[in-house]
Amino acid sequence: MTQNPKSASRPIDNLREEIDALDDALLDLVEKRLALSKSIAAAKSAEDDRHLMIRPKRERQLIERLAGNTRAIPRASVSAIWRELMSLNLQSQRSTELALCADERRMHVADQARRRFGTVAPMVEVAEPAAALERARTRETIAIIELNPKADWWTVLAEDDDLVIFDALREEGGWVTAIVVGRLDSSHVPEDRRYCVVSASELLSRVVKGEPICPLASAGDWRLCLTDLASAHTLSDAA
Repeated sequence: MTQNPKSASRPIDNLREEIDALDDALLDLVEKRLALSKSIAAAKSAEDDRHLMIRPKRERQLIERLAGNTRAIPRASVSAIWRELMSLNLQSQRSTELALCADERRMHVADQARRRFGTVAPMVEVAEPAAALERARTRETIAIIELNPKADWWTVLAEDDDLVIFDALREEGGWVTAIVVGRLDSSHVPEDRRYCVVSASELLSRVVKGEPICPLASAGDWRLCLTDLASAHTLSDAA
């Protein structure tokens, strides 16, 4: 007896209806999240209107928590989904542009920036690091500047009271391709991975003291460094 194709397709149709209902529910939840985010924006502005609205520390904590709770979704997918959601929320709170300065690998760095800060963020390309930093000082702007070993633009950050390096774009192996700079209170930067510009003597002193700090670039007496407590703890646990 030949099975009726229409009857055989019904279970699939039912499952698709369930998926459609879930998609509708997800969209509703995202919009509710967006509405709550706008309320949070008012509180942020009341507390501090000099700095950017972005909260890298909070973002890291959220992704870590969700990635630890998932049963079937890969960590990379959790990160990508929630990075996009958080970018949408940030733009709804206050439009924040990305100022991209990259000569050697422009398309690659731009793609990395999109993965980190979402597709909704407006992006402008600038020719010089100084122009990106100026936009970061005077506008609602995150500067994303390619890290070239021969460049010394980052040395000005050693004595800049307004701008901080709060993140970096990395390859899968950990190699830093670009530095992320903005007007951000240091309390909103993750403690386990921080970037700083120090003198060669200060770097040596901190290394001698056993601090997990390593140079990423050098220019004259200045060193662009990463303090990576997370990796230090991992190595300590392994030992």
